[in-house]
This record gives sequence, structure tokens and C-alpha cells, in this order.
Amino acid sequence: MSALRRLVSELPSRLVSGGWLMLEHAPWQATELRCALRAQGCLKTTTLRDLADHERVTLGCAP
Repeated sequence: MSALRRLVSELPSRLVSGGWLMLEHAPWQATELRCALRAQGCLKTTTLRDLADHERVTLGCAP
């Protein structure tokens, strides 16, 4: 999770406004990632499920 937190913390300096960050993760990390993305100002966040119906990829749009 520390690597994912680092990527999210760098979002403002790495993405232009409207750019998307997509993170593949373990199912139990989805809620924390959505919260972290919202804390960085992402207004659009969502999590996609895999074929086994587990939360697998979380997306956030840079403000």
C-alpha cells in the first residue's frame, strides 16, 4: 500500500488537469485508495471489478 500511497501523493505534480490515474490493487485496498484520491482533490473516483467480482482497479481524475 505504501507504493500506491506514494503514487497518489504525486498526482498533482504528475498529471495535468483532467488526467486519469489508474491503479491496480488488492481488493481490500480499494476503499483506502478512493479516500486517498479524494484527499488529493479528485472529484471523479471509481473502482472497477474483475471477472471474479473483486474490486481491482481504482481510477481518479486529476482536478
